[in-house]
Parts: sequence; C-alpha cells; structure tokens
Amino acid sequence: MSIVNNEVPNNKILLKRITVDPNDKDQIENFNKNFITNHVFNQKVEIILPIKKTANEENEEEDNEENKKSQSKQKTKGSLLSQASSSYLLVEGEFTNYFQEQSITPLPSSINQNQNQNQNQNQNQNQNQNQNQNQTNQLLVINTKQLYYQIETTLDLLLSHEFIDKYIKNGGFYALSQLNFIDSGNVVAFLPNSKIILNVEKETYQELGLVGKASVFRNLQRYIITLDTKSKEFQRGSKSYTRLIWALKDRLSSINLICFYQKSDSNQLQSIDFPQGVKVKPLYNQPTQQITKLRLPTLNIINENLNNQLINNNNNNNNNNNINNNNNNNNNNNNNNNNNNNNNNNNNNNNNNNNNKDIKLIYNDFINEWIEVLGFASLGLNLDQVKDFEIGNSLLSMCPISTKCFKATQKGFISNSFILELIEKIKLMISKGLIEYGVLNIFGFADTPISWNSIEHNYLYGGENDQSLLILPNNQFISSNLIGTYDYYC
Repeated sequence: MSIVNNEVPNNKILLKRITVDPNDKDQIENFNKNFITNHVFNQKVEIILPIKKTANEENEEEDNEENKKSQSKQKTKGSLLSQASSSYLLVEGEFTNYFQEQSITPLPSSINQNQNQNQNQNQNQNQNQNQNQNQTNQLLVINTKQLYYQIETTLDLLLSHEFIDKYIKNGGFYALSQLNFIDSGNVVAFLPNSKIILNVEKETYQELGLVGKASVFRNLQRYIITLDTKSKEFQRGSKSYTRLIWALKDRLSSINLICFYQKSDSNQLQSIDFPQGVKVKPLYNQPTQQITKLRLPTLNIINENLNNQLINNNNNNNNNNNINNNNNNNNNNNNNNNNNNNNNNNNNNNNNNNNNKDIKLIYNDFINEWIEVLGFASLGLNLDQVKDFEIGNSLLSMCPISTKCFKATQKGFISNSFILELIEKIKLMISKGLIEYGVLNIFGFADTPISWNSIEHNYLYGGENDQSLLILPNNQFISSNLIGTYDYYC
C-alpha cells in the first residue's frame, strides 16, 4: 500500500493505493475495517460509474447523431430506461434496488405513545398495541437497508437497563445528535461498540460532574466524556449508575438524534422499540439516480498517471541503490580521493532529494486535479472544453469527450453494510465489462465527535471527514480521504 499526504488550504488530502486479494479473507477484512467500517457516521453516499460502450453502441450513437441533424428536435416522454441503450439499461437495472424511492406506512410519533392511556380501558389498549405491533412488523418486512429514526429524548431514557441490554450492550446501535455544533454546543454519539461519547462545553462538563478529559483541539474549553455500557459503572443498583442517570436527567435537556440498529450477523437494519417518553419519527434515506454525461478520464489515462508515479518511485529506489554502491566503492579508493568522493556523494544526495521533491509535486498535482474532477462530476457539471484553459486542470483537458455515466446518491444516515454492498456490486459490474471503473464518494457528518478509528474530530473552517474510493479492475483501490485542518489522523 502506497500513501501520499497532501496538505491544501484549510484541509488535508490523504491518498492511498491498495490491492486486495479477493481470495484472502484477512486482506478483505483489513480493507473493510481500515477504509469503511472505521468511519462510523456517514451522511451521504454517491456512486459515479462511467459506462463502457460496445462497438455496436458506438456505431448506433454515430447514426443517431446524423439522424438528429436531419430531423427536428422533439421532446419525448418516458423513463431513461426506455431511451438508454443496452449497457445503460443493465447498469441502471443492477442498482435500481439500492437507489429507489421508499414509502413508509404512517406511524404514530412513538410506538409506545398509546401506552399512557387509562389502564381501565384494557380492550382499547390491547387493540392499539396490536396495531403498533403490526406496524412494527411492516417495518421489518420492507427494505430496511435505508431506514433510520429521528428521535427527541433525554439521554437517561436511552440508558435504561432494558434498552441497554437489548440494543446497546451487544453492539450495533448507531446514534448521532443533530442541531448541535461540535465547536459551540453539546454533541452526543452512540458507537456500535457499546460506547457513548459526549463532547460537551466546559460549563456542561462542570455541571455533570462526570469524569472526562480535555479536548485535544480546544483544551480546557471542551471536554470528552466516554461511557462504556459494559463497564462496572453500569451494573444494576450501582451508585455510579444512579449518579449518572441523575446527572443526565437533571443537568441535560432533551436532544435530537438520528439512529439505527443493526445486528452484527445481519446486513438488514432492525426496527427499534424505544422507551416510553421518546418521540420517534421513522425516516428513509433520500435517493436520486440518473444517467448523465460527464467529462471523466478514461481508465487508460488514470493508469498512465498512476504508473508514472510507480516508475518515478522505482527510479528513485534505483538511485538510492546506486548511491550505496558508490559509497562502497569509494571506501576502497585511496585516502587522497576521499574529498572528491564525498563531494560526489553529496551531489548524488542532493539530486536524490530534488527527485523526491519532484515526485511529490507530480503526485500532489495528480491528487488535486483528480479531486477537482470528482468535484465537478459530483455536482453534475459537464464543463465545456472552452473553459479548460481557464480552469487549468490538465487531467480534465485529457478527456475532451463526455462519457455517459450512471450517477446515484443516498442521503440521510447511511450504514456501512450498505456501502460494502455497493462496492461488491461495482466490482461485479467491472468484471462484466459494463463499466470502466467506479467512483464511490462517502460524506461524513461535519459535527460528529469522532472520525476515522474513533479519533476525535473537530471543526475549524470546515468539518470535512469525507472519502472518495476509486475502484479499478484487478481489485485495485485508490482511496482519497479529505479531512479538516484540525484532524490529525485519517
């Protein structure tokens, strides 16, 4: 794995090149862990797939262009599927289930809200509970890959022993506070490893009286409190647990969170039975999909740029070997020539340092230009070639002809299992020869208390903790991680 770190104004870009053996389970697990599952909170996922045209389709497009010139333009109604050629149909058909609109049966604001009825009305209460159970079963049947909840609650309700034992302690419960900012408010996150992180202001920290540590980024102004639901402090009847519940109930106001629950042995998200008093609103991720034309580099152009870096690195290694050989030969020369030999070695070292700087500059140029091209594509901008000189992106100027692409997004609260499924589907499309390569963009929440590997995250000019994954043939991946100025690990 090769790694290049490139700092740009107000953020940093870390580019990694990886090859994963599909038959090696350890490599697959390490890749999934280091590049996908270690990033817990994902707000949006996007795929951009340049569709590979067959020879017949290229001929058909040329004939269509000639026919368009001889015929008047008429607007036609119908879906993209009816107007696209076979390869576009196949690609769009493969991803329809992942990016289709979902409708949900209207639910009460809380599944348990009817439990507050008068206990004397037993018959009505039983009917309401049966209706709620039927609605919950409907949630389990429909496509729950895209389902999450928006809740309003106090933290003490979510830390009841019943809720902890059922959803949190065994892992798989994801939750992140909303409407609060990481640099000027109190932020809460439930991690899938049964831990809870509170990133709070100094005043709140002092009022809670809980043990924590000062923030790395805003020392003595913000504090981090980590709660482990598997620790002895959460044992039933313990004084520490009683003190914790009192503090969260008495000293913290209600908060808004988005959350979902996923068992470790399942790819499907599960419905949640929240405690009484929690206001619940089930939501779906918002999908979009389209076939559009974008100016993206071909696979040959990408490989050419990447291979140039490898050639330069190999030449650099050869230079190092030559210097070592020269040093060994110089040691065998007469003492009268030592000064000349030292001068030659210094010159070689200087040349080697200059080569390193040149290689880094070339690589940095490629990283910046590639990220810029992805930005244009993500915004759906099919730029006119006339503007190439004004933009000054050499990578963009290498692809003057637009390519038909399948572009789709999901926005809301995205699970890592959904992202892993997309990666496998993109790899399948590449192996079938339907697409040249695939781009998968993952956007994290700006106001999350953690980023990759549960390392503290913060906000300066921006709260970027995003990733772009370029999926190439032969199980090669190029990961471009965009992180904020305050973040020190990615």
